[in-house]
Amino acid sequence: ELSLGQSARLDDRRDASEYILVVDTSTGDDGKTRIRSYVDIESSTLRGVSSEVDEVYVVESKGYEVRARKTTKVGSLVLSSMPLPSPSAEQVTEILLDTIDDIGGVTALLSIQSKKNVHEISELRQRVRFAAELSNIEWPPCFSSLDAIEKGEGTSEDND
Repeated sequence: ELSLGQSARLDDRRDASEYILVVDTSTGDDGKTRIRSYVDIESSTLRGVSSEVDEVYVVESKGYEVRARKTTKVGSLVLSSMPLPSPSAEQVTEILLDTIDDIGGVTALLSIQSKKNVHEISELRQRVRFAAELSNIEWPPCFSSLDAIEKGEGTSEDND
């Protein structure tokens, strides 16, 4: 796998190190990217220029479950990853609110609701609500609108 998640095929792999630096690629008539030129990189060389980062992230497929991990990286290349204990309530609240912003905000959540994903949206809102209660962070006013709509007291077109 190349950087940014792209994949490429290596037809003529020599017995060498675990990592390679791709110098040249081409795309064939079949639309597949092929590695034409590369050099080997020793794992120890990469570890010498790597950095360790603690990350807090959401797992969308698990109802926006929040997790933490320590990764050893060179740029976007992850050399290793190790789970960390659960993040603090403040970290959970922050990442969940950022996730809602990334989705497009509360209005976007309402517009993408369907029978299929309403459960996931509800789980995300419940996680944010629970994290906010535990961390004593003020609940963003936009969520009271969601609660009102859920109770039948407003619509997604309401401005407040």
